[in-house]
Amino acid sequence: MNQKVKVEYILNSKPVGIFVRVLDDKKFALGSTPTLGGCAIKKSISQPRALKKDGGPDLDVFCFYLKNDNDKSVFVIGSVVELVPE
Repeated sequence: MNQKVKVEYILNSKPVGIFVRVLDDKKFALGSTPTLGGCAIKKSISQPRALKKDGGPDLDVFCFYLKNDNDKSVFVIGSVVELVPE
């Protein structure tokens, strides 16, 4: 099932990490060819140590790593993109 996510942060590393806030159902699994905003991502999910304003863990934020670092230009902080987990 496709998910709407909001881009929270772009980690300029190798590979580039895109931190997103999941806006829909938090239950998902990545298949063989997942995409984020139409860009191929690696088949791994990372949950960074993001905190809420009250200091508790923010379990709605996930990090996905792009297969092609040049795709980072597609992402703008605050924009809503689609996660296709297939």
